[in-house]
Amino acid sequence: MKKKITTTVHSDIYEKLHQIIGSTLRPHVLDKTWEKEYEKMANDKEREFEAMDWAEETIKDQL
Repeated sequence: MKKKITTTVHSDIYEKLHQIIGSTLRPHVLDKTWEKEYEKMANDKEREFEAMDWAEETIKDQL
């Protein structure tokens, strides 16, 4: 379950939190394996055709 919290902190505290959280998450966010997987998906022409067909049908339903 996701929860959102909004708080106000001094800019020095914000910067320190940003450094800590950024350095902790950066390796996970910047992992390059997703690029290879995305490229494999994009090269799957049947899958791309199905995705385009689905997207077009979804748009038609909204109009």
